[in-house]
Amino acid sequence: MKRLALATVLLTFVAVAARNAQAAGIPLTYTTGGATTCAAGPALACTLTSTDGTYSILRGVFASPVQFSDIASLDFSYNVVQGGIGAGSPRVTFVTSTNESFVLHLGPAGSFANPTLGAANTGNLLALFDLGRYDLTGIGGSHYTDRAAALELAGNMSIVRASLVVDSFGGNDRNIEITGFDLEGNSTAAAVPEPATLSLLGLGLFGLAARLRSKRRA
Repeated sequence: MKRLALATVLLTFVAVAARNAQAAGIPLTYTTGGATTCAAGPALACTLTSTDGTYSILRGVFASPVQFSDIASLDFSYNVVQGGIGAGSPRVTFVTSTNESFVLHLGPAGSFANPTLGAANTGNLLALFDLGRYDLTGIGGSHYTDRAAALELAGNMSIVRASLVVDSFGGNDRNIEITGFDLEGNSTAAAVPEPATLSLLGLGLFGLAARLRSKRRA
């Protein structure tokens, strides 16, 4: 019976820890800059426009800083109404806790340009290792490099927000609607036991100890 009780406690802990080890969404709040407009309501629905004299920013602000290496997935759902993707716009700017920043480009590898209009999803931008995807000049790196270099240079940096920036660099007016802004942390970050997990383990061990004391008294 002692072994059975101990096994039950351990299985409970392993099950809860396994649940925490799965990738989990990173809590965000949103702020805007420039000409960005967002519709009221629980669902994200923002329009980012740019002309020669305007720009737009949609910032995903983290509830608490997250190391860059612990961000496993980033994707956007969008609808390109005008201007397409290209010439570095739109782009994602990661801002660190020390107010440094580096850039991740959208669009297909090589050109990072896509004139196609309409609705689409970026897919996981952090799963792309192509050359030129990252501009690390803001943190002392190359302006034309890849994710491996970004992880080496920025992996341990604390990120406080990821901003989607739309401007008219290259001469194109742009109109892009954003309906999804999804960030997930990797399993390493999520696997750290949460307070609830530790509480469950503590309660289980307390119950086991009480059972053993009862057996001895009997």
